[in-house]
Amino acid sequence: MAELITKAPGPSGSFAFGVLPALRRDPLRFVVKAARAHGDVVRFRLGPKNLFLLNHPSLVEHVLLGNAQNYRKSQFYERLKPLFGEGLIVAEGAEWRSQRSAAAPAFCTESLKRIAGQCTELTSQMLDRWEGCAAAGTAVDVSVEMMRLTLGVVLAGLFTMRLNERDGDELFHAITVVLRAAEHRIWSVNPFVGVVPTADNRRFHRALNTLDRFVYQIITEHREHPERYDDLLSMMMAARHSETKQPYADKQLRDQIVFMILAGHETTASALAWTWYLLSSHPEVAQRLSQEHAGRPDGPPAFEDLAGLPYTQMVFEETMRLYPPAWTISRTALEPDELGGYAVPKGTSVMVCPYVVHRDERFWRNPEAFDPERFKPEAAKARPRFAYFPFSGGPRACIGSRFAMIEAKIILAMVSRRFSLHLVPGQAIEVEPMISLRPRHGLFMTPYRTGPLRHAA
Repeated sequence: MAELITKAPGPSGSFAFGVLPALRRDPLRFVVKAARAHGDVVRFRLGPKNLFLLNHPSLVEHVLLGNAQNYRKSQFYERLKPLFGEGLIVAEGAEWRSQRSAAAPAFCTESLKRIAGQCTELTSQMLDRWEGCAAAGTAVDVSVEMMRLTLGVVLAGLFTMRLNERDGDELFHAITVVLRAAEHRIWSVNPFVGVVPTADNRRFHRALNTLDRFVYQIITEHREHPERYDDLLSMMMAARHSETKQPYADKQLRDQIVFMILAGHETTASALAWTWYLLSSHPEVAQRLSQEHAGRPDGPPAFEDLAGLPYTQMVFEETMRLYPPAWTISRTALEPDELGGYAVPKGTSVMVCPYVVHRDERFWRNPEAFDPERFKPEAAKARPRFAYFPFSGGPRACIGSRFAMIEAKIILAMVSRRFSLHLVPGQAIEVEPMISLRPRHGLFMTPYRTGPLRHAA
């Protein structure tokens, strides 16, 4: 096979580091430009190793679903282990299957109904705080507000934990530090990036210690008072490893909790922040979103009401097209494969990038425009399956995708029913590609009250 297939095209880069310096400088622009210039299979050289960027839905489907057994998490995820340990995002094989099985009941319908109620309560509290801002004409940073809100929902919904303001600020800061450090480590060419005791590494370890202290506190409280809890952690504690038949040790529980906290709030929060930004610059979409909620009874939507909010879902789906929560996904081939007519040697890493595929003119008309109508059922059915994959796909699709959609619809419904958010002019709006796509400088918006003064929680 290898003799018959030519080497994939791609940018050459520098002799020592390949394209890594350019990729680190502006990763989003670089991958889009490379895909447009070189086609569906692009070969990058990152230092001494090659990486293939795949830019067609059929190739994405092959890696994530059709031949998923031949692809494991890539070497890039190894650099996340100081943060996530052996949690769900990096685990493989029997360990991954065991963790996924143990966590699945926390995302069943009954559990999600309970979490929806907690999301409603916490969103009401945030909106009550915004009343003072609306009265004074004071802006809020919606990226920070959404991060704090979704963090609270994850902690309350999955671990029955509420934080006071001081502890919440400390945890929020620690999470921001560790996520930024993790993203830096993924793209670094320095094999000792996490080893040398630099100021950045010391800051990372201090933040990680703060995060661990909170997590082990949750574990201790669950062990000492098991009768108080019926949540994800209590399910994990009651479960047995599918292979060893042993209960999960505290370190294993810690890894799972850290993953759920970080992945479960940061990605949804970033997408929500970009939703408010897009709605502010597209008032006709914001008006239609408000109209969908204007005819509902007073109060926040009940869990059963969420299926009746199709436009709200379309708005959020379109935001995730433009600003996908996980903007890149990478795998390593366990055995030789063929992708798009090119040989993929054993051990080669491949990358699929929702940010690129979601902007491909072959599958999306006027792809840079914000148009929720793309997600009408008939339009979605006409596209290739993996033209849109904000939650990845295949066996390792995001376990919390329903959680995220329910949470987002509740928050969008409650905020748009009560306030309109207007972008403060003159800001530098810039995407920061971390684990998710964060607004680099925040998103400052002024809330204006348009609905009832107070919703019943």
